[in-house]
Amino acid sequence: MTNFYNEFGFDPGLSIDQIQNELNKLEATWKRREITNPEKATTMLALIIQAREAFESESSKRRYDRLIDEASKESNSPNTDADNIEQFKRWVHEAENYYSNTEYDLAKSAIEKALQYYNPRDDDDSFYSLAAVVYNENRNYQVALDYINKAIIINPQNFMHYVNKGQIYERLAGEETHRQPVDTLSTQYYAESRKAWHIAEKRVESNGAQTDRAVVYGVLAHSYYYRNPKDKDKAEKYALRANELGGDRWNNADRVLSEIEKERKAEEARQEEERKERIYRQALSRTSSSDIFVIKAAIEELRSLNGWRDSDYQIDLICQKIYNDTIKLAESNDARKVKIAIERFNATKGYRDSEKQAETLTMWLRRANQKCQYCGGDFKGFIKKECVQCGRAKDYSFV
Repeated sequence: MTNFYNEFGFDPGLSIDQIQNELNKLEATWKRREITNPEKATTMLALIIQAREAFESESSKRRYDRLIDEASKESNSPNTDADNIEQFKRWVHEAENYYSNTEYDLAKSAIEKALQYYNPRDDDDSFYSLAAVVYNENRNYQVALDYINKAIIINPQNFMHYVNKGQIYERLAGEETHRQPVDTLSTQYYAESRKAWHIAEKRVESNGAQTDRAVVYGVLAHSYYYRNPKDKDKAEKYALRANELGGDRWNNADRVLSEIEKERKAEEARQEEERKERIYRQALSRTSSSDIFVIKAAIEELRSLNGWRDSDYQIDLICQKIYNDTIKLAESNDARKVKIAIERFNATKGYRDSEKQAETLTMWLRRANQKCQYCGGDFKGFIKKECVQCGRAKDYSFV
């Protein structure tokens, strides 16, 4: 016969209404867990239905209580220590399963049920450690600290106890920070968490497996990156060490290295932005120069920005002004002015037909200087003149 008082942790002194309210809460809880833990949910919902029948009325409750008493009296002997230990182990196992499935409220209930059957002696640090992480997830931080300290006293060489202690202090600090953003208490809690993890570091470096060392290095990387006083160099060092060992199971190292890489890229982008800003301003300041070579350098600087901001627009403005002024200059038959015009068209290469204009003026200037208009070479011969460089005949006369 199922003892619902023991199964659900009910006080036999509760009234029918109180028991029904508790059953309603349990039913809602297990219906939510039908997807994540269907087998257990089915079992528990069936027990809840049976319990509702047993506690349907005051008379049915009295009848059920009488049956429970008779069953207890008919037992040949009271529960032995062995029986209690067996029940204790059963509920510890249940707590572990609930915890693994992130059903932390049920894990806490299972821990409490386990303690009803047996009070672990001072050699069971694993139970105290489990209780600590369960109560931590249920935000019962002081209880969690009490349990983890018991675990540490029993087995001070177990690195995981210190990792868990650090996690509890992290949660405590987070709660304090949420209540008071600027709070010395939260700073103290963060310091305690880091202190615990450094103790864990000493434990694993002396006799820990690679995966254990990776876990500790991961939490230290997280602490130094996110918590004050921050030390991003140390954070990166610990994260790299964790990944050298295959990575930590909580992915703290990857998270820290990813954030560091984002920061570096952001810093590189900021520096690149500053570099372009300097080039942009310097180039614009040079465009007012009367020296075409200075202006040409400014245009090249703006082109090197590859369309950054309005650099292409500025290039067009500069080239348009030079081009319009140079067209007028190119209409002159003065060789000196034509030479200047060629330089100015070359400076605006790529704008409209600047290259073609420069080529046409270059050929004109070569003809004016009695040179080959195609390559600028000298001519030889008396009757038929040919270029000594390209071999083309002189087929024009300069007027």
